Amino acid sequence: MAPAAQALVCLLALCASVQGGLLSRAAKPEVRWKSAGGNLMLNGLPFNLKGANWFGFETEINVPHGLWGGATTMDRVLKFCRENKINALRIPVSLSLALDPDTKVQAGSCDECSTGRSWDVLDALFGKAAAKGVLILLDMHRLNNQQQGELWWDNTHSEADLVKGWVNLLKRFGQTPNLLGIDLKNEPHGQATWGMGKSTDWDAAAVRIVTAIKSAYPAFNRLIFVEGVGTEGTYHMFNTQHPSYYKNWGGNLDGVSYKPIDFGSKDLNDLLVYSPHVYGPSVADQPYFNTATFPDNMPGIWDEQFGWIEGSSGKAVVTGEWGGWYTGQDKLWQEAWVKYLRSRCLGDNFVWCINPDSSDTGGLLLNDWTTPDAAKMALLSKLQPTPSVFTSPILDGALCVDHGAAAAEQCRPGGTTSPSSP
Repeated sequence: MAPAAQALVCLLALCASVQGGLLSRAAKPEVRWKSAGGNLMLNGLPFNLKGANWFGFETEINVPHGLWGGATTMDRVLKFCRENKINALRIPVSLSLALDPDTKVQAGSCDECSTGRSWDVLDALFGKAAAKGVLILLDMHRLNNQQQGELWWDNTHSEADLVKGWVNLLKRFGQTPNLLGIDLKNEPHGQATWGMGKSTDWDAAAVRIVTAIKSAYPAFNRLIFVEGVGTEGTYHMFNTQHPSYYKNWGGNLDGVSYKPIDFGSKDLNDLLVYSPHVYGPSVADQPYFNTATFPDNMPGIWDEQFGWIEGSSGKAVVTGEWGGWYTGQDKLWQEAWVKYLRSRCLGDNFVWCINPDSSDTGGLLLNDWTTPDAAKMALLSKLQPTPSVFTSPILDGALCVDHGAAAAEQCRPGGTTSPSSP
């Protein structure tokens, strides 16, 4: 994230003065997001994102995990977010759910789901999150609710289905004031390519999908998160012997160096966010975790993999997933990762995840779905100690934001930003 100043801004239909901050007035404030200068911009000012994933809608139960058997409630999870200044949730969904507004919550999976329909739960989550000042990023995580495929289509679902699913969701939630944006498709990998002139080129598909969404839903004006592909999906900047060659699913953005995303429209390009996924050894072992120089070798590798993108493209780079068990080698990795993000002004992130039932990472909450993991929370606070905070509910007619400040001094006005070339 590029250098950013701290500011308190209120946009109200009818508003009084705000002490100690900047006040602006509008008859009916708009929520205007933009990706520019390496920042997420909300109504013209940088927004410091401290996010977390909460999964479940994309699974067989079609609802966020933890709402069963008294484990937790939406209100309790959102209270946890509010208390810890988590200002955004990335909510994975499946295409099958997006295509069917009557998708049913699995019996016994949600104590507070009165209608039994997943879309109604999502509607309630948007409303409750807005009341707590929490944004939502919708993530098309899977095509079905059983498993994650390699591409954005399969034998059952077409690319046109993916467009239809997004349009369905946007017609219901697209003008909800706390919708941050859409993550077009989670972790293309395997057969997925970037800028290679193939039918499996994810960059070209992203352009087609967004163009079709905008045509079918002209009011669309929220951020567009585009992930990378898998290790072998691009023309590589490095050979297989080079440490920076190996990436996580969705983490290979080498293609941006020779084929950056261009939606063919300034308005749409202004919404583009590049969103790599980056994990340590508890999720996916890599050669660079097993050298004598680990973890000191990691900053140079991250610089070559994606640290240059903000400086080169001017677009915000937001890590859509990172995390792991905070023990052993992964603890070393996570501490190096946080130090790196701070030093490169790349603090906007969504950690994986709130759920304690994530088998390869654990959660921000312990197994009782109530107690925070103190060590993980301290690390997350180190990464984003002063995130942006909505000081009142996020409403159509009122928007009050304390924009916070970047964690590191060099990321504030007069400091230096991330590298501009790979």
